[in-house]
Amino acid sequence: MIPEKLLEKNKKVQITLDTPRNFKMSQINPKKKYELQNGTMFQITRQYGVNEDYIHIQDLYRGIIKSGDYKLPFQVPTKFGMNSSFQYRNSDGLQQAKIQYKIYLKISDYQSNQVIIQKSIPVYINSRFKLVEQKRESEGNIVQFFCVHRGMIELSIRTAKNLYKPGEVLELEYILNTTRAQRSITKVEVKLNHYLSFTDDDENERVIENNILYTHELPGITAGKRSDILKHSITIPNDLTATVKMQFIKNHYILQVQAFSNGLLTSLAIPVICQIPIIILERRKQDKPNLDDWKFNIQSQDNNSFYQFTSQQQQLFN
Repeated sequence: MIPEKLLEKNKKVQITLDTPRNFKMSQINPKKKYELQNGTMFQITRQYGVNEDYIHIQDLYRGIIKSGDYKLPFQVPTKFGMNSSFQYRNSDGLQQAKIQYKIYLKISDYQSNQVIIQKSIPVYINSRFKLVEQKRESEGNIVQFFCVHRGMIELSIRTAKNLYKPGEVLELEYILNTTRAQRSITKVEVKLNHYLSFTDDDENERVIENNILYTHELPGITAGKRSDILKHSITIPNDLTATVKMQFIKNHYILQVQAFSNGLLTSLAIPVICQIPIIILERRKQDKPNLDDWKFNIQSQDNNSFYQFTSQQQQLFN
């Protein structure tokens, strides 16, 4: 933390873009001012669209800062339920989408009616997901799905969580049950699927990507038996983009497990399928915004005042 006196002496600005832990709406004071010398406006926007001509911008936060009314540093709050930073562009450039967050900084001199600084910095945000569809056990949050197939061949799968970062290991547990079946399970197939779809201004959803990211075959079980808890590990690929679910862009991942029977009848030959949605977080691309070009030496002709605002005078994301 920078000492308060040092901040005032060198006119440093500190901006933090994050959501406090255990944040409650009741903590917001509507009368509280975010203010700094010479009038400063901080604005966070969300921008998204499926092509260059189809872009929507929504304000997430705006604070007006006036001289001498606030002590530094201060925080810029974000909202729960925000999508991760996201960007997609296919090889020919005809299909693209972006969710981008920026901090806009504007400093004006009210006496001379002069804009001293007006810049923006892109920042990267991870999703804020509430895992409401989880069951809780003594060891932590548990997500469990149970599927029953005709012919009484049973398959259940479980993961310790459904929220992962690229490169993280997903631990899968599954149970096979053929105690009420006359057929065995010949094999179990595990897949991680990726789906990306855009909704254009004609309101038609178009599938852009439908890929199998991971597939692996596991042994089955003979008829009339119930397996113990079986385990399998999957390493999430490092190059995955974040899970996004919004009006215009849907980018999601599905963990799918199939148990294949050796039944001669068509109904028994259909595999048992269980699926779990997997939420992928954006891996933050940079820890600090780049302020190399934030250097201004502006002299007002009206009052002969001098302003200097350099990147060395700013401490962001300490």
